[in-house]
Formats: sequence, structure tokens, C-alpha cells
Amino acid sequence: MKRMFKFLFVISILFLFGCSNNNENNETNDNKENTTEKCIVSFNSNGGTPIESQEVEKGSQIQLPNDPTKEGHNFLGWYYGDEKWSFISNVVTIDLTLKAKWEKLSYTMSLNVDAKEAGDVIGMNSYLYGDLVTITVTTNAGYTFNGWYDGTTQVSPDETYTFNMPATNLEYTAKWTANTNTTYKVEHYLQNIDNNNYTLYETDNLTGTTDTQTNGSVKTYEGFTSPSITQVNISGNGQTVIVLNYKRNSYAVELSKSIDKAGTITGAGTYKYGKEVTITAVTKEGYTFNGWYKNDELYIEDASFDYTIGAEAVAFEARYAANKYTITIDNQAEGVTISGITSGNQYDFDSQIALTAVNSSGLFLVWSVNGNIEHIGNEYTFKVPVNDITIIITTTSIYTREENKIYFGTYPQTKVTATTENGLLSITFDSSTWTSYRYYISSSSQSDFMYYNDVDIDNNGTYDYRGVYFTQYRPTGNAYQDDNGYSTNTIYWFSY
Repeated sequence: MKRMFKFLFVISILFLFGCSNNNENNETNDNKENTTEKCIVSFNSNGGTPIESQEVEKGSQIQLPNDPTKEGHNFLGWYYGDEKWSFISNVVTIDLTLKAKWEKLSYTMSLNVDAKEAGDVIGMNSYLYGDLVTITVTTNAGYTFNGWYDGTTQVSPDETYTFNMPATNLEYTAKWTANTNTTYKVEHYLQNIDNNNYTLYETDNLTGTTDTQTNGSVKTYEGFTSPSITQVNISGNGQTVIVLNYKRNSYAVELSKSIDKAGTITGAGTYKYGKEVTITAVTKEGYTFNGWYKNDELYIEDASFDYTIGAEAVAFEARYAANKYTITIDNQAEGVTISGITSGNQYDFDSQIALTAVNSSGLFLVWSVNGNIEHIGNEYTFKVPVNDITIIITTTSIYTREENKIYFGTYPQTKVTATTENGLLSITFDSSTWTSYRYYISSSSQSDFMYYNDVDIDNNGTYDYRGVYFTQYRPTGNAYQDDNGYSTNTIYWFSY
């Protein structure tokens, strides 16, 4: 019905208007059969390039003109109303105007970035000519946006740029500049003294160009081993941190004693730098502590002190001096001369004293110390005790004989067994506290191979037992000591 209506409308128009008559002598009906009607066809290019009108005979076809052109459009043809005009089949019967029909062309919007780490772009797509286009950048931290560029020409400095799509494909590049003052840190951690963890000690706050390498430096700390550093990329967010862990070094503390048996020392070992160590010297009876020495110079007089470990090994020596005690010789034996020391002089504690008697009395010599008989014979060897002593020398001819054994006075006589009850079982041999007999191994030398130890069990000032200990038999020509029932490295006890 719609097409029928359009057809009737066109017929009506043709009937009403028709084509123009081009006969100049149109006044009489006699010439009508010679008249040719002409129709004017106009072209409305609808914004395109202009096309000249055509004058054609009524009932004839229109000559196809050149296609008009229009920026950003594709020409679809000439239309009469809503119908496309066919230059092949359609004829003109009236004056008319044909209108050009167009469709918009599609163009691409390509977007690039000059540094992918600097940011991103939005808006890349295909657009119809004249469409409103918006392109946008997102700029990452550490960068400054320089603008949209077409080649080397800046199109817009704005991060968001809006325009109408032209009749051409576009390719824009978003350009940025990396910030040169982006912050980063180098953190220096020192290993703890008491565990293997690390504690932040110092921070370097630095700046550099975004997405270039850091330029941090390793420091030198006394007592620590510096790590190596690996430079990293500077993040634009300013959160780049290089962590450096410095290992705490350990150093040795060596301790020694000037007199080995004068005391005990504690505190030697290997310790971490900065560790506080207590160094202590304990002094035994008979000695005096004279201070701690370092590099042969007095470091501190106190027997105990706290030392903080430095950045080097250290050696301390505890220096002792043996106390001196007066030895007085009271020679009450006629015809006897004593040599070895000078009576009344002082001698170092625990030093070996050897006294020799030239005895022309024909009697046995008795050596008593502070009232106690210590030895019978012409030679007496002992170590200086922790007190002044007086050695009394007398003679005696009183003795008892049992086969090949001779007993004088109160010299130990009866062999006893060490028990818990008599208090002897807990006593052990110690060459530093027992007294050597200093017996001759040969005619020219003495040796410490036989020792004795007198014990006052009830602490009444009188010795109760003597212990005897020997490490080897005396190698004399006719003395077969291994046949007498006594063994080496065994304590034998005798009662007074």
C-alpha cells in the first residue's frame, strides 16, 4: 500500500507539473506535433562535490554523472525520495532532483606508548568519521606526562584529549619523562650480639631517575663484615629499598698465667664484637695476684673485670708472685754443719729447698719443723710452705730394729688401710701439694719420683698419718724394690 501511494503521488505530480515545452512557437495548435518536451534533472550532492544539472527529453534516461565525493563518506548512489535511481531502467517524465546518499567511513585510532613502564593508554578503537573520540592516559608514579604526539609533533599536552574523528587513520604516541628525583632507601642492618638476627642501624635516603639502577653504597663498620651490594631498578612509587646485612665478627680472648699453679682464670673464648665478657683470676694460697697484663703492660689491677670485645683478638696474662716466707735454721746438733740456704732469709712459696748436713757426730740427724719431726738423715728437701718456719736440727741414736727395718722416735711406723672412717679414703695424690723426697736416682742427680703427705685428721696440731706415693722404683744396683710388696702409682698410709 505504501508503494502504491508513492506511485499515485508521482503520477499526480507528473500530471500537475509535467516537463517544460521548449517549442518557441507554442502559440498555435498546428505545431504541437513538432514540439519536444524537455525535463530538468538537478543533483543535490548532499554535502558532496557539486554535480551539474542535466536537461533531458521527457521519457528518456539520465546520463550517469561522475560520482561526487565527500570527506569521510562513501557514496551510495542517487536517490529519488527513498528509492535509489536506476540510470539503466528509470526514465524522466518530469523535472526532478536526485539526492546523493552517503555512509560514513570508519577509521582506526591507534595508540602507542614510548615507555611501557611509564603508563597505559585508553581509547584505541575504530571510529566513524566525525565521531567524538576521547583518548586517555594513566601515568604511573615516577613519571611526568609530556603529551600526545603524532610523530614528533605534539597533538595535545592533556592526559585526556577529545576530538572528532577525521577522515584518516590516526596513530598517536603517549610520551612521558621519567622523574629524576624519585626516592629510594638503602638500609644497613647490623647482626645482634646475642642472636643471629639483624637490627636496622642506619638508613640512606637517596634519589634517582625512575626505572634506572640505584646507586647505593656499602658502608664499613668496625667489627663487622660488609656485604656485597646488588643495584636494583628504582620503582616510580618511591618504595624501593635495598637491605644490607652486616655480619658481626667474632674475636678470640686468650688468657694465660705467669705462674701456672698460682690460681685459676676464666673468661677465655671466642666472642662476637661488642660482647661484654667477665674475666676473672682466682689466686691460690701462697701467691699474690699482681694484675692483668696486655702486651706486657699493666691493663688492670683488679682480679675480675668486664671486657668489651673489640675488633681484634686479645691476649691477657694474669701475673702472680709467690709469697715469701722466712726460713730459720736452728742447728742444735754438735759436730753438724748445714748448707743450702741462709737462715733467716725469705724464700718463695712452693720453691724447692735442699738442705745438706756435714755430719761428724756419728749420730742420726733429726729434722723437725715447728716441733714436728719431718725427716731423719743427712739431707732434707722440702717445699716452702705458706708460713714462716723454723727447722730444728738435732741428733739421735734411739731406734728400734725389726729385721732390715729401723724405726726412729715417732716416725710413721704402722701401715694402715685408707677408709671412710679414718678419713683417708677421700685423699688423692697431687704432685703440686705433696712433698717430694727428692731421692737420688743416680749418684749425680735427684728426681721427683717419690712423694709424701702428712695429714692432721683431727686438726689438733699433730700429724696422724703419712701418705707415701712413688711413680717408679729406685733403680739402684742391689735394691730390688719391686720385691718388697709395694706397687708404683699407689698411695700407702702409715700412722704416727
